[in-house]
Amino acid sequence: MPVSLPSKISAKTSSAQRNVDCITVWAISLGTSATGIAALVFFAGQEPVGAAFVLAAAATMIGIVLRETAHTPDRG
Repeated sequence: MPVSLPSKISAKTSSAQRNVDCITVWAISLGTSATGIAALVFFAGQEPVGAAFVLAAAATMIGIVLRETAHTPDRG
């Protein structure tokens, strides 16, 4: 039996989905920036402990934000 398709397909994305996408882009950009800063600290400053601190601080910030946004109820 053939199934009739809707005449117009909705291409809207929910605000929750768009919010997750923005947070993902933010996390990737923060991680990339932290990697660059850590490389500068490690190679230019000869400071491996400082480079490790930069990476750990960025990972902690990303983890906290992603954890808090995962527990946010959907408002849609």
